[in-house]
Amino acid sequence: MHKNIDVESGIKRFDNENTYLKVVHAFSIHTPPLLEKLRTLSKDGKGISLAEYGVIIHGIKGSSRGIFANGAAIKAEELEIAAKDGDFEYVITHNNSFINLVELLMQEIQELLQKTDAGIKEKKQVSAPDPGLLFELLEAAKQFKPEQLEKIIDELESYNYDSGNELVAWLHSQATNLEYNAIQERLAAII
Repeated sequence: MHKNIDVESGIKRFDNENTYLKVVHAFSIHTPPLLEKLRTLSKDGKGISLAEYGVIIHGIKGSSRGIFANGAAIKAEELEIAAKDGDFEYVITHNNSFINLVELLMQEIQELLQKTDAGIKEKKQVSAPDPGLLFELLEAAKQFKPEQLEKIIDELESYNYDSGNELVAWLHSQATNLEYNAIQERLAAII
């Protein structure tokens, strides 16, 4: 049983464990940089403003709800309301405890994903991502074909690489965010 995430409800909602785990994986990639931004909240203009904080916390609230991390979603909503109300003192007082809660959630997610990866199958080890697949991915990005992108990335993720694991993770992240231009630029530079 997980303390900070309701995996069973997530699987029911998505009606497919793999789909749910992909959403959880995307959360695990995109949330840490947002937490780093939340840490920079300041009144003096050296970090993010309260308004920027409100936008970021709103996104974390929605994505937390999406993966059934209900405790984080509730705390994010409280902070979002305070930020909209201009209550800097409330936000600054509760920001660190929120970040700590989400970091605990991230640890649970990493454990969940590791157990799932280990339980599903051992991935075949190869030297690097297949250049042919990367070329197909580049073409799919140029033509803005999300289904084809997802299929190719799934194929790329079915392997472990001596070098290239970080590229595949980055491609997954960019495809999830519909950042086709970024995919095109990076792949064009290496193909």
